[in-house]
Amino acid sequence: MYSNISMTISSILLSVKTFLLSTIDRIKTFTVPTSGKFNIVILCGALNIFLFGVGTLVMGVLNEVYEDVLIGVCQMIPIVGWLWSIVWGISMITQKMNENNDTYQPSRSLITSEEP
Repeated sequence: MYSNISMTISSILLSVKTFLLSTIDRIKTFTVPTSGKFNIVILCGALNIFLFGVGTLVMGVLNEVYEDVLIGVCQMIPIVGWLWSIVWGISMITQKMNENNDTYQPSRSLITSEEP
């Protein structure tokens, strides 16, 4: 009986350790959430700048990446979290815009300087 409880606790602790190490790795490698629709990522990036941590938390929930949910909660810590969240939000926006620049084709009327 005690060995089953011990194995269960060990399994839970291993899962928590793996989750935390994965979260720390995302922070170290500056892996911001950019998967999803362009407008959603831009909105969440802006949310992150003005309501610290909310954009990262929302992206984490939408993408089911719970490391991002934890990062979003940590970004809600006053001062440090706010500064971190602003940098993270700007990075979300710029990375998604760079990602989209590879596939974006402006319309012909925006390229030419002809008067209508």
